[in-house]
Amino acid sequence: MATIIIHPKTKEEVTLFEYLAKQLKTPYEIKDKLAKADKKPSDFFGTISEKEGKKMHSHLNKSREEWERDI
Repeated sequence: MATIIIHPKTKEEVTLFEYLAKQLKTPYEIKDKLAKADKKPSDFFGTISEKEGKKMHSHLNKSREEWERDI
């Protein structure tokens, strides 16, 4: 069974998550600090082909048109 790891910000969150975990009969751990990410933003930099760029751009434009139409 999976263990829920809780990173609460307030005492109320601790109480809430403990209650939920007990109701679900799920083991949980409370961690004070968030896990440190090993990756840096520079790890995600890269290049894409012009074809992929145009494809992404057309998808973005389509999404914007749908969003404006829905408003």
